[in-house]
Amino acid sequence: MAGHGPQSLAVLGKHLLAPTAPAGNAAGRGFRHLLAGDPRFRPFHYDGRPVDLDDAAQLKALRATIGRLSAMLERPPTAAEAKFFEDPTDPTDELNNTKVPAGYTYLLQLVAHDLVQSAASLSMVGDGRLALHNNRTQSLALQTLYGDGPAGLPLIYRQASPPVAGDEAQTSAYLRLGSMQSGDQKCPFRDLARINIASSQEEPSAGLPDVVIADIRNDDHAILSQLTTVFHLFHNGIVALLEQASPADAVPDGGDPAFGRYALARCITTLVYREIIRRDLLPLILHPAVAEAYKDSDAPLIEPFDGRIPLEFSYGAFRLGHAMVRPRYLINGNEASKFSLQDILDQTSKRRPQAMPFTFDWAVAWSLFFDMGEVQPNLSRRIRPFYSTQFLHPGVFPAFDETDRIGLAYRDMLSAAFAGLWSVPALVERLRDMPRLGRFFQESWVADREKREAALSAWLNESMPPGDLLPSGDVEALVKDPPLPFFLLFEAWHDPASEGRRFGPVASGIVADVIIGALAQERLVADEGRTGLNEIVTRLVGGRIPPDRLNSIAGIRTMADMIKATARMHGLDEAGTTPAFL
Repeated sequence: MAGHGPQSLAVLGKHLLAPTAPAGNAAGRGFRHLLAGDPRFRPFHYDGRPVDLDDAAQLKALRATIGRLSAMLERPPTAAEAKFFEDPTDPTDELNNTKVPAGYTYLLQLVAHDLVQSAASLSMVGDGRLALHNNRTQSLALQTLYGDGPAGLPLIYRQASPPVAGDEAQTSAYLRLGSMQSGDQKCPFRDLARINIASSQEEPSAGLPDVVIADIRNDDHAILSQLTTVFHLFHNGIVALLEQASPADAVPDGGDPAFGRYALARCITTLVYREIIRRDLLPLILHPAVAEAYKDSDAPLIEPFDGRIPLEFSYGAFRLGHAMVRPRYLINGNEASKFSLQDILDQTSKRRPQAMPFTFDWAVAWSLFFDMGEVQPNLSRRIRPFYSTQFLHPGVFPAFDETDRIGLAYRDMLSAAFAGLWSVPALVERLRDMPRLGRFFQESWVADREKREAALSAWLNESMPPGDLLPSGDVEALVKDPPLPFFLLFEAWHDPASEGRRFGPVASGIVADVIIGALAQERLVADEGRTGLNEIVTRLVGGRIPPDRLNSIAGIRTMADMIKATARMHGLDEAGTTPAFL
């Protein structure tokens, strides 16, 4: 129906709110600096002055320094570190993060895609002004999954099969999925939908190069595409449960029953996703003192959220997930499914269209990525100033400027420099004056300039590989005003309460404030965050979903809970399920 646009969640009745832009956001979405307009703002300096995108000489010198730093961050592992490469589940390895299973690395990536969709990488554009636009119209509303809905993006949806009696409009309520390659066995719909839209009859493309999803970044690699599939399955499972109710019961305020089921399933899926962020993800990654400060907070502690994403979040703190990435993962219980990161990055419709759809070897067994109490999962890496050398992949992160640097670290550090993020010394000084967080920062080693610079200097000098990639001038510059993402990596590793197992103090403050602010400002239901998920879901669909299924959905607090509920909805928790889902 033509009226099913972004505002249409309001059709579900008085308990739901139509998505709205935060007050004071007349300028629309986009980016801003943390504490935008603060008179104490000072951007990152290079060579004693702010980065000038029109100064060719300064940019050349900056690129050279960042290139040398990124070579250090992506240096080959030592002999002691090489052991870490081999066993992704070994809890005795000191570089494995036993506190954070590997699946959360990719949940963070999905959250990043849900918050930010910009035109290009700042490092790629060179002149960052083109890319400083965020196409998201809502924060943490799973737009990365749903796009503009069945009317705005119909290709990613399908109708009920067989059709539901009494549904005249037959709105497409299900998110599309694709089958896996399965030989002689029944083809399970456990992959994203993939097709071939040939560019021309003369030169047709081979394989399945086109993925049918709202955000093509969610097919950036095999693990993320499988995680996206889990969310599709969860949504579709709720739609199917609602179909079992009578059309009149499925939509509280009347209207198109199929669209009502879609909107209600989308709302519940998004509420569950937000609950996981609040109760599972943030407590795992935040510095303990920052997590405690935000534990019972219904509002940000640094500044109000206005719909725009701070650059210090998107180009700084949320890049820490890149350091959590492992060089190798065990995808399922088969030894043949232990894949390198480069294999995982290549396993996409864009890079391996002829290998699509996925074979069973690529079907993720989720107990290997989230703690379900049955097997030892893959573990994330401890966060430190180190990127896996598997990111040195010219097919994924090719060179793009005169430095000829490939890899991800160079892009991260250069993007931060081009974005003009807060200077680390200035940002720390400003955080010390926060009414509710200031005392914590005043007592932290981070706020002591001498201790901070001494620790950075010692680490840079001790960590240099043979060949002295960083001249003394680089070390001095990086100590006095380090690129924000580099400092936040170091902070996580050096902080005694983080030890690389959580974000450090500054990164935690930035991340918590943005996410808590977005959740508080853009509620899907009036009492979201104040009333438990169990009560809200029961209020929305109680009596329409069988009690046992309702309880398994309403009781979700963690990703493991959600995956188990998804398995139950689709019969994927049964013994002998091939390929294994749990």
